[in-house]
Amino acid sequence: MVLDVDVQGAFKLRKAFPEAITVFILPPSITALRKRLKKRGTETREQLRVRFENARKEMRLYSKFNYVVINEELDTAVKEVLSIIDSHYCRTDKLRAEQIARIIR
Repeated sequence: MVLDVDVQGAFKLRKAFPEAITVFILPPSITALRKRLKKRGTETREQLRVRFENARKEMRLYSKFNYVVINEELDTAVKEVLSIIDSHYCRTDKLRAEQIARIIR
C-alpha cells in the first residue's frame, strides 16, 4: 500500500506500523519548490507563505525517513520510488527462511 502523507502522518504511520517504508520526496531546490507552489495558482499569497514555511521546516526532517528521493524529473522520481519498493522485498530480513532453505540445500 502506498500512501501520500505529510511528515506528521508519516510519523504516526511509523508508530502504528514500524515496518513501514518511508520515503521523503524533496524538491530539487528551494527555488524550484517556490516556483511549483506559485504555479499551481490554488492558494492566496498568505497561504503560499505559510505553506512554504511549513515545507522548509518539514524538509529538515528528511533524515527521519528510510529513503529520500529528489523530485527533479517526475518520471525519474517515480522510477526511484518503485525501485525502493522493489528492493525492499529483496532484503535478507524479508526473505522467508523456507525459501532460502530450499535454495541452499
